[in-house]
Amino acid sequence: MPVDPVVMQPRVDTVLAKFETCMPRPISAAKKDGRPILGFCVHDADPYFDQERDRLTSYGAHCEGLSHVPDGWHVVEWSPGGSETSDSDGRVIEFPDCWCRSGSDGEEVANPTHWLPVPVGFDPKAKDFAAANGPS
Repeated sequence: MPVDPVVMQPRVDTVLAKFETCMPRPISAAKKDGRPILGFCVHDADPYFDQERDRLTSYGAHCEGLSHVPDGWHVVEWSPGGSETSDSDGRVIEFPDCWCRSGSDGEEVANPTHWLPVPVGFDPKAKDFAAANGPS
């Protein structure tokens, strides 16, 4: 019995829509609204130093003063930049926007290249995605 493509198309669309939610997307497509995402982080994907501007990249500058997540999947969120006054000399220190490990209060920077939405029921406070949310 032949299959009617008009009848099958809604079913195909449903399957494709579910499949697309499982495909990692470029980090440039992620919303920077503070909600956690699953980010595939690659430390060496950032050049660290911008030759044209003769200075560290934003990620590189964060890495100089903070720690960074190891390569792999991590729960990350967009951290807006800010500033704070140094206790020792009263200087104002500026911090640019960056991706950080969720729950690190901006102290552990991340360099995600791709992302996925956080699954329903997922623990966004977990430091290690695989250990906290993977199979037991």
